Amino acid sequence: MKRLMCILALAIPLVLGMFVGLADASASTRPVGYIAVKPIAIPSGTPSDTLLGWSFNGFIRNATYSSPTCTVNVTQVLGADANSTVHAEPISTPLNKTYADDDDYYIVDATNATVGGPFYIDFTLNVTLGNHYITNASWITDAWVTVYGNVSDYCDTAADIYIYNFTGGTWKWLGHYLNYTTPHSAGYRIGALSNFTARYIDTSNNNTLMFRIYCNDTDTDFTLTIDYFKVDITYSLPISVGSWTATDEEIQHGVSRVFNHTETFTLTSPSGVTDHNFTVYYVTPNYPLITNIGQAVAASVSGSPVTVAPSQIAFNVTNLVSNQTQVNMYLPLVYLCGAPSGVNVTSISFQGGINKLTFIVSGSGTKTFTVRISRSPFGIYVDQQILPASNYTWSNGLLNVTVSLSAHTIEIYEFNPHGAPAPPTAPEEEIAPPPSPEVTIQPAINVQAIMLLVIIVAVAIGYALIKRS
Repeated sequence: MKRLMCILALAIPLVLGMFVGLADASASTRPVGYIAVKPIAIPSGTPSDTLLGWSFNGFIRNATYSSPTCTVNVTQVLGADANSTVHAEPISTPLNKTYADDDDYYIVDATNATVGGPFYIDFTLNVTLGNHYITNASWITDAWVTVYGNVSDYCDTAADIYIYNFTGGTWKWLGHYLNYTTPHSAGYRIGALSNFTARYIDTSNNNTLMFRIYCNDTDTDFTLTIDYFKVDITYSLPISVGSWTATDEEIQHGVSRVFNHTETFTLTSPSGVTDHNFTVYYVTPNYPLITNIGQAVAASVSGSPVTVAPSQIAFNVTNLVSNQTQVNMYLPLVYLCGAPSGVNVTSISFQGGINKLTFIVSGSGTKTFTVRISRSPFGIYVDQQILPASNYTWSNGLLNVTVSLSAHTIEIYEFNPHGAPAPPTAPEEEIAPPPSPEVTIQPAINVQAIMLLVIIVAVAIGYALIKRS
């Protein structure tokens, strides 16, 4: 009986070890690129005709896994959305006459307090930035005001434009821009004023700018005509990238094993910024590797597939507010997890069998590259020289390689390229039918049957040994 118990004590751990060995080892992965966004449609705001135009000026910052915010530079050209008369005859022309340079004038007639003068025109124009989705004054990087108009008679006292200082409660004089008897255009860079966003934007009132037009003549009645009045607001619009995850599944693709790589992230606009359409760019140094595999990149936004551009990973998002986005691509079994800031990666290639990744890097300083590779590499070479083991670490599927840069060719071998046979190629996987309870449970039943069979055999052997003794 003691012998039987000893045999069972040896057999059961062995069977459990076989069972545990069937489980797949998990490995980490990372996003393989960066995200950039470009606005392609900005809504008109309120009133709808006060958006006179807009432009995309460039990318300021792209989102990376470690710094997940992308920022773009945008200019909106805005007309006045409200006016208030202080001194003038009642204004009969609508404010939208100031929205276009079309010789269709906004006309203001001077009034006088006493017979014979003096004659005054004094009124204000408001531009409400919050009505145009500029919800944070700190985004603003520059601003210009432009007015195109004239007076019917040269004013001997004033024909000026001002901007209101909400902090100091005073008017800031900008210039004698309207004291011309023929149409005249002039602009002022209000964004260059000291503490512009803090002093001249009413952040407690939906980010409002207020301008004053004041004209005065001592003894002659006159009219003011304005053909065009606009404010150009240039600002940085941030889009955050949240819940950014990446997964790899090794699969058979044709005659090769590849990673089915999926990234999921949520693109979120700032509060109050709605109805903007963007093109999303996913930029990765691995794009030539993706192209060589030949499987098209797929993407979806809020669960719906979207069209991906054929020559790059780019797709459109309509009404970007908070949209879960997914990008799927096939990658070789060794690939770059993006590239460090300030580093250019070119001529990237992959050789199967030995699973060799080769790429050229250029830049300056000491940089660390992260590479997805399932096991610790056989060797790493920089300009055909072996990289010391102290310059890299491998853990759980991720290899971190540190090099001092100028321009280098880096080669990473997963397997020995000299003499050792290439790892066998796994057979093509059959397309399985939709999963069912029977299919899901069956592997567990088979494993349990094997375990039971081994235990029975062990018991039988033990029993025979006892009988012989």
